[in-house]
Amino acid sequence: MFRAHPALAGREAAEGSMTAESTGEQGRLGLLSLSRTDAARLARLNAAYEARFGHPFILALHRIPDLGALFDTFERRLGATPLEEHASTLAEIASVIRSRTAAAFGAPETDQTVPSDIRREQAQ
Repeated sequence: MFRAHPALAGREAAEGSMTAESTGEQGRLGLLSLSRTDAARLARLNAAYEARFGHPFILALHRIPDLGALFDTFERRLGATPLEEHASTLAEIASVIRSRTAAAFGAPETDQTVPSDIRREQAQ
């Protein structure tokens, strides 16, 4: 299941073959129009993550306020143990499912969870 997920600003984004939801989520953060510097940074992070954990980085982008928070979260999670990252990835998938289900059926989102490092930054 993890390997079926598109990489952030990856091949599927370049080909235009992502779902409308993924395209919207990645587009909101500017992942579909990155500067060369940010695109190279993200490509390095994607490759390092794939090499370490064996699947693309999965993040519930609806909870991420901006590109800086995405990079911070990505770099932090690269340092996790495989078990920690497996648990984080499952939690991120669950958050995406809840968000997309709420959007599809008009139900209010109940997942307002923001990663703790981002909450600290927003409070400052």
